[in-house]
Amino acid sequence: MTDTQNTTEPAAAPETPVITPDAPAAPVVETPAAPAPKEIKLSDLAEIAKQYPKALEYATEIETKAREGNYSVEDATLIILHQNNALTGPAPTVDRTAGMGGSMDNPPPREEGQAPAPGTPEAITYYADKFKELEAKGEIILS
Repeated sequence: MTDTQNTTEPAAAPETPVITPDAPAAPVVETPAAPAPKEIKLSDLAEIAKQYPKALEYATEIETKAREGNYSVEDATLIILHQNNALTGPAPTVDRTAGMGGSMDNPPPREEGQAPAPGTPEAITYYADKFKELEAKGEIILS
């Protein structure tokens, strides 16, 4: 082995381009023009405000967001209201008259001769009367 085989030669520096007055100009790259600001209609915001009443409090921010970010008025409204913890919808309405499964507020109507639903004031009166009838017949003794 010779000493020249074990040595490493330094890497050559990359060539830097030399610009001369005769060199051709670099190609011009055209950047696309920024999109024109979006037109915001107040009627759009009024429609959104019906659904999200707090939107009127943030109208300027919503308008700015819609124009700068090229968002729809509804999207800008949702973004701004969410950022300000003001995104609330209308209060849900619950129909208490309709039966809703196992824990109903209103028991279904009963037919003639049918015992009322347990736990209702009607049931207490109904069963108290039944017990009094049985006691009068001598079938049970109430203390």
